[in-house]
Order: sequence, then C-alpha cells, then structure tokens
Amino acid sequence: METAPETIEALFIRVLVVEPEVAAVLIEEGFSSLEEIAYVSLNEFLSINGLNPTQVDSMRMKARAHLLSIELAREIDGPGEGDPLPAVADSPIKPMSGGGSAALEFDDEKQFPSFPRQIEIQTIHRRMW
Repeated sequence: METAPETIEALFIRVLVVEPEVAAVLIEEGFSSLEEIAYVSLNEFLSINGLNPTQVDSMRMKARAHLLSIELAREIDGPGEGDPLPAVADSPIKPMSGGGSAALEFDDEKQFPSFPRQIEIQTIHRRMW
C-alpha cells in the first residue's frame, strides 16, 4: 500500500515542531518549503503577527538542521547502484586523529580489487547558520 505524500503543513508540524495553527499561519503568509523557512530574513518573519524572535530562530535552526541532514544523507548514500561503500560499512573504522579524517582498512584485496588498501574519508565541516 502506497502512502500519500506529506502535506507542507504536516511537514512544518513534524520538522519545525510547531502547533498546526502556526503551520497554517506560515502557509497563509506564503511559506511553501523548509528552504524558505531556513533562509528568509528575520525581518520578514517578524512581520508575521504572533511570532517572536526566539520562536523564529528555533524554526529556522530546525529547518536548516533538517535540510543539512537530508544533504548529508545524499552524500553518504553515494551515487546509488554499484556503489561499493555500503559493502564496507561493516569494516572497522579507525578513530579520527587530528580531527580531520578517518581511514577504512580493507582486509581482502580480492573483495575490492580496484580500491587501494586504505581510503581517506574527509569529514565535512559546514557551518549550519
């Protein structure tokens, strides 16, 4: 059975953790995506009656965090079919040293003949806001 797509109001309620009335006001004011919530100016938000700066900051941070988690999941999932990384997910990962990278060791060259013995994975450093 296929589920119906989530409405924008339901998305706002779930991600922004707001009451249905707040989600309805955001939609009435023209907000139609989490991207708009995350990156519209504070002044535009504050022009909406009933929203205070603390509430606006909270919604913006939650929207940005959600969008960032989606983007990171896309990067981690890789290009899709034929991607060997899911196969090495069970391989032990060395602890990060110097805060910049981790290394995966391959025990079986036959399992991954086109890969070097060690792959450096750089961590992603992004500022959310």
